[in-house]
Amino acid sequence: MNQELIKSLGLFVLPPTFIKKTQEQKKQEQLIQSQYKDFFNDGEKKDEEMELDDDEKLKRQKEKELEEQEKKREQHLIQLDATKKLYINEMMRRSNMFDVRNYILDFDMTEQEKQQIQLNQDKTYFKKLQDATKIEFDTQVVNNFATRRQQTQSVIKKLQISEFCVRIGFVDKILKNYKTPIMELTLNSTFITASECMVLASNPRARELKSLDLSCNPISVQGLLYLISPKTSAIQKLQKLTLINCDIDQSQTYMVSNDRLENGKCTFYLRYLNLSHNSLNLFLNYVTELDLINTELESLQLVNCDITDEQILNLIQSNKLSRLEHLDLCSNHIEKTFPLMMKWLKENCDYLQNVFINDNKQMKNSQTMQISKGKKSSGLPLLAKLDLSRSLRGDLHANQLSQSSYLKDLRYLNLRDCKICQKGFDDIIQSQQLRSLECLIMRKNRVRNIEGPYGDLEDIDEKNIKKGVIQLKLLDLRENKLTKIFMRNAIRFLKETVVLMWDNPFDNMGDLRKEYYDPACLFRASIELEDDPSLIQNPLHIFQVTERLREMFENI
Repeated sequence: MNQELIKSLGLFVLPPTFIKKTQEQKKQEQLIQSQYKDFFNDGEKKDEEMELDDDEKLKRQKEKELEEQEKKREQHLIQLDATKKLYINEMMRRSNMFDVRNYILDFDMTEQEKQQIQLNQDKTYFKKLQDATKIEFDTQVVNNFATRRQQTQSVIKKLQISEFCVRIGFVDKILKNYKTPIMELTLNSTFITASECMVLASNPRARELKSLDLSCNPISVQGLLYLISPKTSAIQKLQKLTLINCDIDQSQTYMVSNDRLENGKCTFYLRYLNLSHNSLNLFLNYVTELDLINTELESLQLVNCDITDEQILNLIQSNKLSRLEHLDLCSNHIEKTFPLMMKWLKENCDYLQNVFINDNKQMKNSQTMQISKGKKSSGLPLLAKLDLSRSLRGDLHANQLSQSSYLKDLRYLNLRDCKICQKGFDDIIQSQQLRSLECLIMRKNRVRNIEGPYGDLEDIDEKNIKKGVIQLKLLDLRENKLTKIFMRNAIRFLKETVVLMWDNPFDNMGDLRKEYYDPACLFRASIELEDDPSLIQNPLHIFQVTERLREMFENI
């Protein structure tokens, strides 16, 4: 058929007599040939494909699709890099990073002069980029299944670029050119966009990444979808994902179609996920549906994410937090679901050790604050660290919390600024459930005195004081309403405890200084002392502070 068509068109047929063709005739023939070139080639390819078996056809089809995808990716990368280059050059010019002579472009310049100026701009940019780049090398042991032996290979432990505008073409080139695997990639505040996330994730070398940090970049929900979707992402081994302050907002949920929910789920199993300082709200439900929150997750940080009781309820019902060790839900809007959440965590999270729920809405129903230990005991570590600062309200909450048997192994408890008064503080100190507590933060409450003795401290001797009695290593009572120093019977109880007491309205400050910190008073006659331990200086009880001590304890 092709030969007949050629004959009918008169192509490639020599005339009977030699006729010298004009230039226009030659151009006309070339034009016709180019128009039917694809048709002729397609015919030849079809003839070849007829002779191939199904497996070979499928293989060639996949190769062709990969080639087309790679071409589209390269074209997209070139466009992105060119646009980003213009933006970066303008930013560097405004920051006076360029020599003026390396920026001004004049229409009277020759093409060679313009190219030289652009080359100088690139050199300046890459010099700055080199200064902002940090690379850490390491070695790891891998199993060679062919030789059945272990081999040691060099890896890039961490590649970090921070607070500098990055052209994605540069990062893409690094990933392609480095023969050694890159374990951790950190691009903080580098102005990576959603489209650049697609280029980054589609790089074949990205499948080796185990940790990715793109914090403080405007990647939005679209960029997150590019990172996890199997259609656009080559990432397979990622275990740690950090996307703090990345403009991921609940208003962008329209980007998540039903098809994405079904076919765009995360194919790798994260162990660490940090989406703090993004206005997630309803989008947290999609995060769970897309398997970013999965059954292998060990650490989940959602600080200041506009999370409400509704999202917490959906998160609990997903049953994907069973291996969780660290949970941070600070600065959200959790209120009614707090007891339910704690009960679920207690019954299902055998590995949970740290919970931070400070700066949430004040929890109103004090009767539901008590959390009991489940009947079945796995013997695994229970909760060791709990932060409820600025989330409780008054003595009733403190009383219910002190009766929670789930807290029997708790070592750190932060109740800062919870409006707890004297009775609530006494309940915490006397609690039978908090005997493992080592650090108690009661800063900025309404405690007026440490009165002692407390319950089982009555008539107890020095040998038994450490048995069954709370043994604090640190007690923070700064910015309370303390007016008196510790009573005589409380000295034994707290004599090995660092007690921070400054910024309190003590009565008779002069007498306190004399009794506790005047060296001359320590060497008075024994008749005056009468062996009274309350008059002996304890350097661990600090009610006057130096600037150095203030700075040391400021971030407790």
